[in-house]
Amino acid sequence: MYEPERPSSKNELEAKKREEIERLCEGTPEALYILSGITEKIDPKSGQKSYRPGSYADVDWKGFLSGSKARALAAVELAKYFPDTIIAVNSNTYNINDSSAPTDATVMSEYIENKGVNPERIIRQDKSISTFTELIELIKYIHKHAWNHVVVVTNEFQIPRAKEMLKQIETLKDPASAWQDPVFRAAVEYLKATSPKITFVSAEDILPLRDARYAALIKEAKTTETWKRREAVEEKAVTQLRGGNYWK
Repeated sequence: MYEPERPSSKNELEAKKREEIERLCEGTPEALYILSGITEKIDPKSGQKSYRPGSYADVDWKGFLSGSKARALAAVELAKYFPDTIIAVNSNTYNINDSSAPTDATVMSEYIENKGVNPERIIRQDKSISTFTELIELIKYIHKHAWNHVVVVTNEFQIPRAKEMLKQIETLKDPASAWQDPVFRAAVEYLKATSPKITFVSAEDILPLRDARYAALIKEAKTTETWKRREAVEEKAVTQLRGGNYWK
């Protein structure tokens, strides 16, 4: 994880931040693609439900550590340095079973708008329900918009699985048959022909650049059982993907 230095001037600090952000992002992307992970809160007295990007203390719809607040804040920070980028927010996890629940894309877009991102820059993608289907929609977007460089923003514990899924995206076959989507299959052929750059960037690398105090918060989060459990699940998933038995 990047630990910011203490340069002698504000201008020097800003220059170093920009240099580090461009290094992490491998240049200037055309789009930021935020993987989902909102959390549901139920008021114990009223029973009323509310939804928000999940903190390191929150869990997602599958009961695993969320961390999507960190992803959203990281994207907000990147958006400042790449003012011409599109920001795509994803998924509809809670909405699948409860039509009264907002989609993840709605919650995430409202959050980053409130943090100063112009809504005209935001695309809401609410078809996906998993990391795999988020990547399917990413490939379709790359084809549709002819993007040459996209930065995928998520937490560091999710990156190895997402990378492995992307590596196998042409051949993976999910039980719900999302892989058979003809628009996706055409997009895969486009991807093979054009070889766009897809860079994964962790929120945990970006947040200390936003504010040095995040370094301590992240360090503490990594000691929690919820972080360790999520990390273990992700590591197991990578092993299953490489062994060809992820959905078995």
